[in-house]
Amino acid sequence: QTNWRASICRKAYLKNVAAAKMVQASWRASVDRKTFLKGLAAAKLIQAYLRAAGCRNAYLKSVAAAKMIQQKWRASVCRNRYHKHIAAAKMMQSYCRVAICRKTYLKN
Repeated sequence: QTNWRASICRKAYLKNVAAAKMVQASWRASVDRKTFLKGLAAAKLIQAYLRAAGCRNAYLKSVAAAKMIQQKWRASVCRNRYHKHIAAAKMMQSYCRVAICRKTYLKN
């Protein structure tokens, strides 16, 4: 009987040990999975931030390029207007000079 009881107790003990090992393994797996999911969420967050930063930088570069083009275009338009005004002023000055010279020449 003692051997029989001992074998039954041993079998029950081994079942309990196996069950405890399964519970521990399951718990370890759940902890590892939670850790993995936290790391995955952190990686996704970092990737999203980097994507947003990259898009923001690309947008800012294109905005800066558009501003530069607009500035150059405005500058060329202003320069053309300035040159037209200068040409008109020179033409008026030469007309006035000619008129003054004619009057002085005709008086003499």
